[in-house]
Formats: sequence, structure tokens, C-alpha cells
Amino acid sequence: MRRRIAAGLVTLATVGAAAGLWSGVASAQSAPDLADRHSHGSTLSFDVAFSPFFLIDFSKDGVRSVDDIRQSDPSKGDVSVFQDKLLRSGKAVGRQAGTCTITALDPAAEAPLQLSCTVTFEVPGGTIASQGLATNAAVKHLAITGGTGRYVGAQGEATLTEFGDDTGSVVFHLAK
Repeated sequence: MRRRIAAGLVTLATVGAAAGLWSGVASAQSAPDLADRHSHGSTLSFDVAFSPFFLIDFSKDGVRSVDDIRQSDPSKGDVSVFQDKLLRSGKAVGRQAGTCTITALDPAAEAPLQLSCTVTFEVPGGTIASQGLATNAAVKHLAITGGTGRYVGAQGEATLTEFGDDTGSVVFHLAK
């Protein structure tokens, strides 16, 4: 069971994870600084290269940092910290950074970790802020809560998909 939870944390960190954070989503194909225009908003997409796993482990024995998933023992309050590269055609064009805090564990569930995540995306033209409740499943949906630059007042949904090989994708459906 510990191995299953630890495997779930690996998925989170790779944001197969923080992008299964996001599955079956198309790769980044839009121009680097233009969104595809739709009558109700726009869509932006990027490939993601996930950073190595890092967790702040809060246990009964104290606080420690963990950079090897095999040494983690997930518990409520543990925090995964990440900063990953956003890519287009294999070239770094931005980054995503944030934290996901474990809020509950259910070892019997398919995705045993319940998370509260806050992620900021630095993309061409500004930043996009997001937050939401998620699990360690490969696909994560986050609410877009605002932004800077051309994304001031942004609203909508970000879908992060983790592919399980330290890569993934993120798609922004901007309503404004």
C-alpha cells in the first residue's frame, strides 16, 4: 500500500503530475504568442517537461525534504514543490511553478492522494494563475484565477496531463 501511495506521489510530481496532470490532450501547436481565437475565448497549449521530484515531508518525527519518491511516506500536510519547463516544438518558452498539498489520503481509491494545488504559469505575454482540488491521477483540472500582462483578468480552466515519462501537456481554455 505504501508503494501504491508513493507511486501516486511520483505521478503527482511529474505532473504526469503538478501534468496525468493532463491525458490525451493535443501538443502545443498554436503560435508562440497568439491564442487560437474562438467566439467565447481562446485556447493555449504547451508541452511540459517535469522537474525532478521534491517533497516536504511533515511526519511525527519532524520535517524533512525528500527528493527520492522511494523514501517518501505520504501523509496529510506534505507538500510537493515544483518548477517545470513549458515547451513549444521542443523549445522552452515558459515555466510552471507551484505547490500541491496533500489534504487527504484514501489508500483504497484509484488515485489515493487528494490535493490542493496552486500553480502559476509564465507564458509568452504574461502569467496565468490557477488553483484547484485534484488527485494524483494523470489529468488535473484547475480554475484560472487571473494573470498578468495580456492575461490580466483571465478566467477559465487549465487542464494538466501527465504522460508518465516526465512529460505532459497543459491546455488553457480562457473565457476572457
